[in-house]
Amino acid sequence: MAPDKQWMNLVNDRLSETYQFGIKEFLRYASKKLGDREIRCPCVKCNNTYERSHEVVETHITIYGIVQNYTFWYHHGERKGESESEFECEGEEDEVLETIGDEEIHGIMRDFFPTLDSFNKNRADFGGSSHNVQKEDPNDEAKKFYRLLTDLEQPLYEGSKSSKLSTIIKLLHIKSLGRWSNESFTMLLQILQDELLPDGSTLPNSYYEAKKIIQDLGLSYKKIDACVNNCMLYWKRDEKSDFCSICGASRWRNDNCNGEIKVGRNGKRKPVKILQYFLLMPRLQRLFMSKPHNVRLGLASDGFQPFAHSKTSYSIWPVFLIPYNLPPWMCIKDSNLILSMIIPGPEGPGDAIDVYLQPLIEELQELWEVGVETFDASIHQNFKMHAALL
Repeated sequence: MAPDKQWMNLVNDRLSETYQFGIKEFLRYASKKLGDREIRCPCVKCNNTYERSHEVVETHITIYGIVQNYTFWYHHGERKGESESEFECEGEEDEVLETIGDEEIHGIMRDFFPTLDSFNKNRADFGGSSHNVQKEDPNDEAKKFYRLLTDLEQPLYEGSKSSKLSTIIKLLHIKSLGRWSNESFTMLLQILQDELLPDGSTLPNSYYEAKKIIQDLGLSYKKIDACVNNCMLYWKRDEKSDFCSICGASRWRNDNCNGEIKVGRNGKRKPVKILQYFLLMPRLQRLFMSKPHNVRLGLASDGFQPFAHSKTSYSIWPVFLIPYNLPPWMCIKDSNLILSMIIPGPEGPGDAIDVYLQPLIEELQELWEVGVETFDASIHQNFKMHAALL
């Protein structure tokens, strides 16, 4: 198992012998698990975002301190339920497969649905006292949530220690890490279902079915083509345009060899630039499945270089929304930040960021002027939720 972590609490005494010994034990553990390559730096400044050499990590943790809530060293090879001998055995080099445990699955669910525990309680009390309030059936978005809870609790088969949803997420995670094709993933599911798992297994038979089950997690996004010069979006009335109406640039990517438009395997033309937009309304509905309140939101954006070792200048701009209804110490938690869109590079949008904000502004206008029907689990009624950007 991982070394003792009490040293992490000595943030005000980082030059002490105990703290310095703790850093060395941490680096020895990371080296055992991941090898001598560069690792993510867990200092307060880097926050497990950037990869550094062991020497730089040791210096950073000493100068800036280690992130206090990083008590489970997931990025450095720690896994749930690892045995004590796994780390102390010096004679073997274990290749660690990055996979997700059931506790992490529940953590993911709580990140997507912060009111999960209270929602479970409300669901259990659904048939109880009505307190003189006329109960209503949950709307479609709330029903998706109930289906997720059912899949989370439903065992893969009778007597299984793993649930249907956690098994699907684990397998899809391995598929992503191993870069499997959709066809090979479907073949694996079919072999598991037909030859290894007992009758009555709830495992899906194909990649399509597995993907359909987790869609309700809200991980999907809309792709909107954008002008290479950030002039406009190919959206709404311009959705079928081939050239920018402002600068005249082509929407499509050209082959440098023959000058023709590049076409993907699906036969569709490849755009030069794509905005990835995450719908806001469904996630706000989930946030307020416990009590009906209007939503106050803040907006923040900044660019970063996604390729740490690249000499090529490139900048990606994520746009976040912050729900101010939550207490101050919860607003800034990663799990409560709402990713709205990812503006592609290679250069920052500058003043043209307004072009990319159009889908979000339209959705915010609808939330302010019209609202969206949302299910309130505390009183079992639907209400009209509104949102305002402060």
